[in-house]
Amino acid sequence: MTTAHVSHVIMLANSWKTMSEVRRTEIRRWLAMNGVRNRDVPIDTAVSIEERPDGSWAIRYTSLVLDDTGRVMTDPADPDLIWQRERLTPLTIDPPVHWYQT
Repeated sequence: MTTAHVSHVIMLANSWKTMSEVRRTEIRRWLAMNGVRNRDVPIDTAVSIEERPDGSWAIRYTSLVLDDTGRVMTDPADPDLIWQRERLTPLTIDPPVHWYQT
């Protein structure tokens, strides 16, 4: 038996451009409290939380790939692009309910 995948969008891709500074600051603080380094998250990425098969919750986001010195790396498959990876980080602090988008 499979269970339904549950996901809640916290921030749509490219919404940083139209979001208030207050909201951007709230999201940055929440990400940091959950162990996500804000400098690693591109501003044009979506952020969501999702239920995992074991019943735990995780934050799904795209992260920049950095080298050992902290510089953004180019994508080995296409050197004209910045290298990015999808990441899951355990959700330790829930977002405020009013952030949920359906």
